[in-house]
Order: sequence, then structure tokens, then C-alpha cells
Amino acid sequence: MVPVSRSIISSSPIPETADEATINKERAEIYSFQRSLDNKFDHLSGSIERFISSISGGPSSDLVNKTSSD
Repeated sequence: MVPVSRSIISSSPIPETADEATINKERAEIYSFQRSLDNKFDHLSGSIERFISSISGGPSSDLVNKTSSD
């Protein structure tokens, strides 16, 4: 990992001297990034649920259980 100085971590992504247009632009970019993460998380969550369903209660798991009990 690359060490990061504490001043970078604690500083705001928007400079204190920024004008309103800059602040609004930064907020829009942050909002867009958050929405992107939300969409990726929703997709990942759905994929995990489908995977768990397929190995725990789906029709294919019945075949696996039947084969292993023979």
C-alpha cells in the first residue's frame, strides 16, 4: 500500500475558497459516483443472491443432493 499523509485524508475534497459553481460541480460528481457505486452494489447483491439460491434451493441442488446420497 502507498502511505497517505494525514493532511490529505482530513482535507475536504472541495476547497474552502471554491465558488458556488465549483461546489455544485463537485457535488454533482460526488452524487454521480455514489449512484454508480449504488448500482454496482445492487448488481453484486443480486448476483450473490442468485448464486446462493442456486446452491441452496434451486433445482440443480436437488440433483446434487440426490447424487451424493446414492
